[in-house]
Amino acid sequence: MSTVIDTILPRRLSGLVPPVLSWLNRGTPSLPLQALLKLSILFKSRKEKVDSVSPLGRNPLDMVVNYKSTAGLDDCDFYGHMSNSSYAKTLDAVRFKAAIIMFPRIFAPGGWIALGETHYHFIREIPILSPYEVRLSIASWDHKWIHIVCKFVTKPKRKPNRPYPQSSNSTLLTPSESGTNKPAISESGGTTPNLKSLSKIEEPDGAIINAITISVCCFKIGRITIPPAVVMALNGFCAPAPSPVSGTGTGSTSTSTSMYSHSNPPLHWPRVHDLMCCSRGGSTRKLALFLRGGWKDVKEGDRWWDSAFGGVEERRIVGLEVFEGVRKGMDFVRSG
Repeated sequence: MSTVIDTILPRRLSGLVPPVLSWLNRGTPSLPLQALLKLSILFKSRKEKVDSVSPLGRNPLDMVVNYKSTAGLDDCDFYGHMSNSSYAKTLDAVRFKAAIIMFPRIFAPGGWIALGETHYHFIREIPILSPYEVRLSIASWDHKWIHIVCKFVTKPKRKPNRPYPQSSNSTLLTPSESGTNKPAISESGGTTPNLKSLSKIEEPDGAIINAITISVCCFKIGRITIPPAVVMALNGFCAPAPSPVSGTGTGSTSTSTSMYSHSNPPLHWPRVHDLMCCSRGGSTRKLALFLRGGWKDVKEGDRWWDSAFGGVEERRIVGLEVFEGVRKGMDFVRSG
């Protein structure tokens, strides 16, 4: 896949492909082979060591993947705005980009991502030839399914742009009854999100939300399902690092850091290297065997992929309760 451009075009012309695609994408993003060329460029741009492209130390509930596009002529209907079917086509590209960025380690041993269902909430139109952006984030997961939220947004023409907070996920914020953006508080004192938060029309940076989708996916290797926590931990996701601890009596501060990185990897990272790094006895075959069911042989107390997310467990459970409600509603309709 990564050599498609070089195969189709001479080497001296392959450098012209990105600017030409950018120009074509504004008017006719569905031209033949254009999607294939885009995927080739994406693979080429991420042809580094896996460690360097893994989201090491990132909180899965805070990471946002952005995808920019334009409502082209062939994406719009006779009303002059982006047609409903084009949202589904765009989501394929968005989810693929997110998979390459968030889960690069799953593909080498033969893993893939299956789409179970997608729900759409259309709020405002995207006019023809208008640039727009899709912001993808992880909302929650259970032992099988991972819930993905995508927001289609456009920038207002007469409002100053404010920076979008990449370090925080606003998916689960809930407006109060008074109309403010403060989260609603449950009787137990915790933050209780609900689906009202998905109807907010403005993002923190001032972007207007045009549509929101919820995708329910699962990870597979062959026909075998892999728990989302396993895949995310393999790719470096984890709960935030503990805050630095101040020294006692001397006024000094310990050398511990509040952020994980390649120089300060999370605690479970050596276990990942044991599966993948040749220098530590790992291999692609060993990883494939682990994903095909080897993880089941690990004792409950030694399951490093669960302990990696201990610090975000409360947020995960709260989000799961919200988005499971959508699935239960669909199951009820299907049952008649």
